[in-house]
Amino acid sequence: MIGMPLLEVDNLRLYYSTSKGIVKAVDGVSFDLDEGETLALVGESGCGKSTIAKALIRLWERNVSMVSGEVRFEGRDVLHIDAEEFRTQYRWKKNSLGAASLNEFLESRFNHWGANDRAAPDSSWCGQG
Repeated sequence: MIGMPLLEVDNLRLYYSTSKGIVKAVDGVSFDLDEGETLALVGESGCGKSTIAKALIRLWERNVSMVSGEVRFEGRDVLHIDAEEFRTQYRWKKNSLGAASLNEFLESRFNHWGANDRAAPDSSWCGQG
């Protein structure tokens, strides 16, 4: 590989608070994605595929109790920047991928789960920064 990956995920963790305690939905996930590559997340229902996709674009449920790790897009850690900057500069703006937004880029990469999977965007998602 030459240069830095387009998307780098390092030790991503996302936990939910539930009535039965903390659920470690994503616990230490790391991967790189170079421009032109496609990544397929495969696993059983409830193993964290959708949660990873939501974390990458900072759209997670209200009961998230902890998010940590790094998500670098074009070398910039977008998981920890100001919510407004993320929304205006990354989620909805055209980027060097030629995609309309980081959101569109990620949807195009993670949209292979099937119509019955909960990964499709719906009104229950809430953006929190």
